[in-house]
Amino acid sequence: MADDLPRCEKADLQLEHWTFVRFLVMGLIMLYRAYQIRQNGLSQKQPPEEMPYKAHPDLTKRLKDVDGDGSTIGGFILSLLVAAMIFVQSEGVGFVVYFATSFTMDNYMIFFAEHVEICEYIMQVVLYSGGCVTFLPCVLVSYLFQGRLYDQGAWLGTKPLFIFLMVASAAGSFFLRLFLIYRCGYDDFVDRLLKHNHFKVLIAILVPPIVDAVQTLMLIGASMVTKGLDETQRASYEIAPDTPESA
Repeated sequence: MADDLPRCEKADLQLEHWTFVRFLVMGLIMLYRAYQIRQNGLSQKQPPEEMPYKAHPDLTKRLKDVDGDGSTIGGFILSLLVAAMIFVQSEGVGFVVYFATSFTMDNYMIFFAEHVEICEYIMQVVLYSGGCVTFLPCVLVSYLFQGRLYDQGAWLGTKPLFIFLMVASAAGSFFLRLFLIYRCGYDDFVDRLLKHNHFKVLIAILVPPIVDAVQTLMLIGASMVTKGLDETQRASYEIAPDTPESA
């Protein structure tokens, strides 16, 4: 494949011009979720009784204060920013940590690693399509640990432990992808598949945002499910009557 590198230059240059598409997709998903949090937050009592507002009462109060009566664009934008802060500190924390780690490693491998001997557009399709499978342990970590370690934890307690677990799982996912790619010949397979395909650049542009969208929704979904389960468990503990111990 090293002999084919000159043919890569034009396709790789086109690809670099469209890198922003993946950020646009993730940004729109975050914006939509922040808008939902804003809308629900405006109707919260003080102190809030629902999650994630209950865990962030000061931010919830600020959201309502900066929004005012909702009649100004400035108030709407500021309240949306506060809602985004609530999102990042609640259901979005696993998503932010995973993508910050994964983005750094993926882009180093695609654009900067000198030892790579295949086209950048091929490497992009290889890494992101492979990530659909190797990313699943990160969803499991978010589902199993975010509720008890992060949502119910403190910054001087278990919150940093959850962030460490997410970084470690994201890094492990990346190296697992590399192992499978090179040991199983997946890179050669994708190269043969796309080498003479007239839509190869379009495919390389679309694969990352599609995979990012799936991963984003799965991470947010895992965090919301575990949050809901933890809330249900805590509620059941609070209302369960004391049962006398049997003699």
